[in-house]
Amino acid sequence: MRALGLTLTMALAAAGCATTQTAVISPATPVQRGRPPGPPPPTLDGAWNLAMVRDAPQGVRLAATLKIEADRAEGSTECRAWTARAPNVGMDLRFERLTAQEQACSDQVRAAERRYLDALAKVRTAQMRSGYLVLIDERGRDQLYFARGG
Repeated sequence: MRALGLTLTMALAAAGCATTQTAVISPATPVQRGRPPGPPPPTLDGAWNLAMVRDAPQGVRLAATLKIEADRAEGSTECRAWTARAPNVGMDLRFERLTAQEQACSDQVRAAERRYLDALAKVRTAQMRSGYLVLIDERGRDQLYFARGG
């Protein structure tokens, strides 16, 4: 029995040697370092639709859009259109030099929009959670939720 086990071990070792392949990397093939292969990281770039504002006035639904592209952002609500610098590295994000053009709207919507714009000014980072873009303030509190728009 021991001889049979030794014979099988030798046969498997010989078979392994016969089929072992060595990977060859040509000098023209760059070796990636730092990030393991896998899906690309989520991106903030794109169009988003407001889903929720923390501490917004009750009973008021604010329709708002957000578009981030490179280091620029723009958006609109029922009361105004706005633009801002939006430097972002990974999930770090800030809205700087926010400028807006006002439009006519109701006082209730204007109050909700004021809360939205205040929250935008406090954003310091973003996270992707269950398909939502969550914007977070300097104290680590979720402020705004956006769904991917079209």
